[in-house]
Amino acid sequence: MILADLSRSEFERRLAGPGLRLRAGPVVMQIQSPLGAVADGVALHYAAHPIEGSDGFADFFVRVDRPRNLRRWLHPQAVFYIDGEAPFTPLPLDQAFPLLEWGLNWCISAHCHST
Repeated sequence: MILADLSRSEFERRLAGPGLRLRAGPVVMQIQSPLGAVADGVALHYAAHPIEGSDGFADFFVRVDRPRNLRRWLHPQAVFYIDGEAPFTPLPLDQAFPLLEWGLNWCISAHCHST
């Protein structure tokens, strides 16, 4: 099954809830985000990618969300998390999907190319 086979409501439920596991080449990533811009970007750019079962293996567990401070309301931001840690400085909320892409690229380059 590919991402485009999911209904929009099921896709958004998985993405905002337990996470959506997508395969991109040899990498499986579990993505979580309640942000609409992230959902729109993932739906567009990963539509043809296979989805994996929620009980399978994932190389990376990532999430893009709003920070839990005053920035949620004043100058809204997005934060990229991997395994619950935020390795980067938050970016403006309108850059939430690019932040996901940049974060995933960093995950692959930092963790998949070791000997």
